[in-house]
Amino acid sequence: MKKLVRYRYAILIVALFLFAAVSVFTASGERFLDSTVSELDEPETEECPAGSEGFSMSGLVDLENFHFSNTRYIKLLPGGTYKVDIERIPENANERLVWKSENTDVAVISGDGTITAVMPGDTRITASTFDRKVRRAAVVEVENLPDTILDVPYISQLFYYPNGCESVSTVMALNYAGIDITVDEFIEKYLDMKPVPTYGKDGVLRGYSPWDYFLGDPRDYTGLCCYSPCIMNALDKFVDGSKYETIELRGEPLDKLCRDYIMQGVPVVLWGTMYMDPPYSPGWSWNVTGGDEGEVFEWVAPMHCLLMIGFDSNNYYFNDPTAGKMVAYRKADVEAAYDGLYQQAVVIRHKYTSED
Repeated sequence: MKKLVRYRYAILIVALFLFAAVSVFTASGERFLDSTVSELDEPETEECPAGSEGFSMSGLVDLENFHFSNTRYIKLLPGGTYKVDIERIPENANERLVWKSENTDVAVISGDGTITAVMPGDTRITASTFDRKVRRAAVVEVENLPDTILDVPYISQLFYYPNGCESVSTVMALNYAGIDITVDEFIEKYLDMKPVPTYGKDGVLRGYSPWDYFLGDPRDYTGLCCYSPCIMNALDKFVDGSKYETIELRGEPLDKLCRDYIMQGVPVVLWGTMYMDPPYSPGWSWNVTGGDEGEVFEWVAPMHCLLMIGFDSNNYYFNDPTAGKMVAYRKADVEAAYDGLYQQAVVIRHKYTSED
């Protein structure tokens, strides 16, 4: 009987201890959710709440630090989306982040870092480890809908097509024109692909040209890219020329693309850079296999392909396969990126006849 009493007494002590621990955990969580971030980057030396280390789970790799690797000033249209890209330190960290929007009337954010714009205005989104040891923030501005904007169904390149921005942007344009095709079908059946450049025994890097082929596989992280002639070659294999026009555009000013195509209800597949960052030459090049004697391809970074869907006096708007739907980029930034990638674009539009 005494053993039973001692056993029950021990259970009671454990229960009281667990209740106290849960209370501390809950209170610390509420304090975090009610807090605001005064600066975009909080100091990383903030002490952890008491007892937070006691809630680590088996197999959990803690974040030592993280950054928003795309941008910290995001411009969207109502209904637009934007996926915040996280650079984790260490890379294998799997600790979940806590996301918050300071004004959910303007924009909300999901647990995977996807922002959805609701109505015009400004807000700030924050991401934090639960213990608040590391926090980051970004400003979100939701613009008024411009007079010219095309509501093109969005396809993301994340996960399935890590280097497939050209194919994804083209398929969005094809679907909008009424051509039923998937990204996988486009890649597997029609996209001309060649291996990525490799070094020969002589130490010289050789490979095919992205002007003619996609180098690698768009569905693989080792894939590289292709330029507009390669996409045109793919389109010529299956697009019905009696119903549709596929047009390669080289050297056309962006305002002319807007007048001739966006204002006529035709989105534009456009080559630029990731997040419209300034284009630059990283000094990477290779001798072109099958090209003219001495032909060398010079890599421009950070190369990207997007679908332009609208414009106003300040911005061009895109379905960005990496970032999201109806993303706004400043006109000057887009023009610099477009120029740096040789002013190349592709459109797919209906042919109009006298019966239309």
